[in-house]
Amino acid sequence: MQLTEKIAMIEKHICQQKIDAVIVGPVTDTSSLPDRIVLQRKLADQNVCYRHDRDLLRQAIEDMAHKIHQLKPFNLSPYPNAR
Repeated sequence: MQLTEKIAMIEKHICQQKIDAVIVGPVTDTSSLPDRIVLQRKLADQNVCYRHDRDLLRQAIEDMAHKIHQLKPFNLSPYPNAR
């Protein structure tokens, strides 16, 4: 299954186009995702190739959160109009 097909399947199940960022492995073709934020990283566990390495995945999620915040800043304050 192609990456775009996986994303379409998830969005179909949630009934919305909400996935605007993806974390994928280093050899995944992302050319079909020009309108999404993409982070490519090594994620595979060194000992079990079909599992994600927890530390690599955690770091990738943190890096993606930082990247999204840089591109789409948001206010986490419980008082949205406060400055």
